[in-house]
Amino acid sequence: MADETNRNVNEQPQTQDMGELLRIRRDKLKALQDEGRDPFTITKFDVTHHTQDIKDNFDAMEGQAVSVAGRLMSKRGMGKVSFCDLQDKTGRIQIYARKDEMDEDNYNHFKKYDIGDIVGVKGEVFRTQRGEMSVRAREITLLSKSLRPLPEKFHGLTDKEIRYRQRYVDLIMNPESKRNFEIRSKFVAFLRRYLDDLGFMEVETPVLSPIAGGANARPFITHHNAQDIDMYMRIATELHLKRLIVGGMERVYEVGRIFRNEGMDTKHNPEFTTCELYQAFTNLDGMMDILEGILSGAAKEILGTYHVQWLGHEIDLTPSWQRVTMADAVKNVTGADFMACVGDADKGVELAKSVGVDMDGVDKTWGNGGKLENRGFDVEATGVVWASPSWQWQVGASVGHYKNKVTALPDGQRYMDTEILGATVRTEIGRPANLFYGYKAQGVFSTSAEAQAAGLYIHDDNGVDRTAFEAGDMHFADLDGDHFITEADRMVIGDPNPDIYGNIFTSVQYRRLRLDVRFNYSLGNDIYNYTRQQLESGSRFMNQTAALARRWQMEGQQTDIPRLSFQDPMGNSRFSDRWIEDGSYLRLKTVTLSYDLPVSSTFLQGLQFWVQANNVVTLTRYLGSDPEGTALSAVLGQGIDAGSLPQSRNFMVGIKINL
Repeated sequence: MADETNRNVNEQPQTQDMGELLRIRRDKLKALQDEGRDPFTITKFDVTHHTQDIKDNFDAMEGQAVSVAGRLMSKRGMGKVSFCDLQDKTGRIQIYARKDEMDEDNYNHFKKYDIGDIVGVKGEVFRTQRGEMSVRAREITLLSKSLRPLPEKFHGLTDKEIRYRQRYVDLIMNPESKRNFEIRSKFVAFLRRYLDDLGFMEVETPVLSPIAGGANARPFITHHNAQDIDMYMRIATELHLKRLIVGGMERVYEVGRIFRNEGMDTKHNPEFTTCELYQAFTNLDGMMDILEGILSGAAKEILGTYHVQWLGHEIDLTPSWQRVTMADAVKNVTGADFMACVGDADKGVELAKSVGVDMDGVDKTWGNGGKLENRGFDVEATGVVWASPSWQWQVGASVGHYKNKVTALPDGQRYMDTEILGATVRTEIGRPANLFYGYKAQGVFSTSAEAQAAGLYIHDDNGVDRTAFEAGDMHFADLDGDHFITEADRMVIGDPNPDIYGNIFTSVQYRRLRLDVRFNYSLGNDIYNYTRQQLESGSRFMNQTAALARRWQMEGQQTDIPRLSFQDPMGNSRFSDRWIEDGSYLRLKTVTLSYDLPVSSTFLQGLQFWVQANNVVTLTRYLGSDPEGTALSAVLGQGIDAGSLPQSRNFMVGIKINL
């Protein structure tokens, strides 16, 4: 009966109830453990040969004792003789087990093993009467019990969902998948060796960044508990590698994981590996030489040929490759000269359609066809207040003002939005560039009656149901009057461009001693305080600011901080003027005291001793780290405080020598 059960499990796994199969296999494991033969306590088995080694060297190894290990992929019984296929990392080989050539108990135990079990086999290499290269088993040891049946053997693993979600099963059943893994590993090893031989240095750059950058892709966002800030997983290694080139490293590369929070399918994973390399003192031709060397060299070393098959086509990677521009390549195939359409997007679209390209629904890309009108002035005045042989006193000031206006955007667009650290930065025709665009907050609902009177809702995720704002929620302006707070209720909530800016400076000199003082200022500019938005959102378990002590907690409470709610289902912390602050400031930027030492020498023209204090004091109502800071070097980052370290108050001492 036991043999019959074993045969049914092995030969017809798809016809039985999966729950019954799992129970049978777990019962077998329990029986083994009760008998003191728990396979999971065996931690080592000495393997002398792999299956492909035996087949490749069969003539020399015939009759030789070997020890092999692997997974049972099939079993066939013929009375006192059993055959099975054993699979290891190199391939398969037949195992011949005969009852009168093995210990009887060992053979009987083997008869109860299931397909999928991992075993170790000791025996001799021989060829069966039918000419099959095999191992004549003398001892078979169960090394690991398979508690789940493998897919049905005649059709293998064909379900794509299972193949991609349970890759280990795919590797067991499909040799081609394992081969792809092996080729990839060999290619990465070749890539590293090739670049190392060219003098490149492999480096590792940060995966986490306080800002998103490096490419035009949506990032994954995570949270740094120690610093209590949101961080972005990298979407490219580009920026850090370029900084290493600036630092003088000349040739660098990184094989690293990239994370792009976008669509996915069976051939597109949001998490993937790239290799980026940068070299100083070369040009496009030099980089093309490297790419050609990598691909052709890898094909020859790994596959043994320059000719590879891809999607039914043979590709010849034999050096030297033809060099051709993308435009010429397209022209050679389609006859369409797209270089003749440069600057005329509509003409390019029509040309693409004429050669069979479906352009319906294709998003337009931004070009450089926008226009910006910028008007303003910069005035500086300096005057001498006092002048005498011993004393001199000068004062001065500068004031600047500008207002820009977008007059045109590429491809007929009326506006464009850019998302930065949760903020929407809008550039719209007829308005200044880079305005903060979000929701208008009108306080916090103090009572349930107040919230009910406003009658505001948000749409639930299903797009049908709705959830009402309640006491303790933010009261956002319902601009379109539909009683739902949606993107249609957004408006301009801030302008990072200052109304006026400038400097105030003065210098006082008494004989050889001189004091210089400089202030700078900015008035009327708005700042998005991203750090405060993170710390006062109240939607996660993290360190918060003291402001949350006055959060709404009871009916009738008057406060400007809404109730706390995990993950913020009502969007109380959404981008609104709640996070926009007046960034006006007056800063004592530098104070310098210098003394010119008397010098009487033909080698020295002058000798000056000086001390300087920087960023001494700042007068501002801004609550963030630094009203002068910016999140990005690009103009889009103007007025966004990402929580970077502020400009430090520092003191310097020096000697100036004039030769």
